[in-house]
Amino acid sequence: MQFILFLLGLFAIGCVLYGVSAGVQIIQRGFSRLANTAHTSEANAPKQRLQTPPLPSELPTPSHGQRYLDELNELYGLYQNGALTREEFAQLKRHLLSLIAPPTTRSSQENP
Repeated sequence: MQFILFLLGLFAIGCVLYGVSAGVQIIQRGFSRLANTAHTSEANAPKQRLQTPPLPSELPTPSHGQRYLDELNELYGLYQNGALTREEFAQLKRHLLSLIAPPTTRSSQENP
């Protein structure tokens, strides 16, 4: 009986040591991957620093309506992420759309 308990104890110790060894190997692989990505990003960094940003005069200027549509897309992204409620999004959307093309209301007296 004592021999069986001794073998079970050895088996348990072996399992623990194997688990620790596997965990250490995984951590080592993770660190080597991090080192490789840091190394490749450092190698690419000087190339990025050498590029000069375009001058403001070289950038395309969006049209008046396109700017509002871009803002509307940004608001929709905020709504999808949960930063805006449905009511807030609807209110801001109505406001932006009214700035793009204000509604033309004609009374019955103006119509011929």
